[in-house]
Amino acid sequence: MLCLILAPFAVGEIPLTPDGDISLYGFLQPRYESSDTDRPGTLREERLRITVQTVLKFQLDEAWSLHSGGTTGDLRNQHSTTVTVKTLDSDHGYGNRSLFLNHWELRYNAGDWQARLGRTPWAFWSLTDYQWDSDINPAGAFASRTWKREGTETSLGGAYYALPDGGLHFTGSMATAQILHRRPMLDGTVTVALQHFHMMGGANAKFPRARGNERDYDILQLSLQQGIKVHGKPFTAGIELFKNVADYNPSDRFGYANRDEDFGYGLALSWGENKKAGDWRLRYNYTHQEALAVNPAVSEDSFSRLGTSNYKGHDFRVIYSVLDRLTVMARYLISEEIVGNAKGDRFRIDVNCKF
Repeated sequence: MLCLILAPFAVGEIPLTPDGDISLYGFLQPRYESSDTDRPGTLREERLRITVQTVLKFQLDEAWSLHSGGTTGDLRNQHSTTVTVKTLDSDHGYGNRSLFLNHWELRYNAGDWQARLGRTPWAFWSLTDYQWDSDINPAGAFASRTWKREGTETSLGGAYYALPDGGLHFTGSMATAQILHRRPMLDGTVTVALQHFHMMGGANAKFPRARGNERDYDILQLSLQQGIKVHGKPFTAGIELFKNVADYNPSDRFGYANRDEDFGYGLALSWGENKKAGDWRLRYNYTHQEALAVNPAVSEDSFSRLGTSNYKGHDFRVIYSVLDRLTVMARYLISEEIVGNAKGDRFRIDVNCKF
């Protein structure tokens, strides 16, 4: 029934002028979510939630465009773009429910050169969301250059961002650079990327996530992915290694006490695709993230209520395309603390309608 209701919206980017120079795009994502943990003092959550994001696009010429848009979410949490519509248990409230502007940028895209200025979605290639949650839009400047030759592709990108602190504020900054190389291999394509995240914490964060907004991080990340065809469908397998090489002194009690908990890795498998109606895709991810291997203020927060670092876990997903731009995903996540004994799980059903 929900798919039938959303089907009329799954029409792709919506032109608002005859020439299409002004258009609207975004997505609607209703969600059922159930999560639990055996950590003392926490209770099982069951709720219906929704994400709505809309962006106005002004195409200035072939290369330049302006984008401005907003999202639902929690103003106190930069990770959250969902709001609770109904709680299905009697022990939890609805939390903060807001609409706010989280996307405003001037974008340049001309062949081998790309640039973005403003508050923009994550612009770098990523194997997973473990270092940077794709729901979080940083603010700053990004530029990249790509070189193509005889089937190979090499790109170099860099950015300087202010780090979000809640939905509207910023605390601290980050300089990051990535070099990426892609080439044919084993009847498919291999991608290798090396990225450096140099994060400088700010003082007096309004909405600190495990003090990650206020701590420095110096993280090196190596990502490797191989793509091939299996029974006629795309299959990818990837691995990600990351290590925080920052030094912490005794004035940062948590950083100094956990200074050796600085390594993490992730595995990512995917089979299938979601390009048209009737397509399906299976995904499996595994991650192991020590306490200081990621910045909890910006790393993925989907796994459970155990936190955004110091955990390991499995992520299973099945995604089916009802229409070209309308998918249904069932997702089950299991996690446990690396230092500690707490365990948790989370189950979601997402209906994602893109326009």
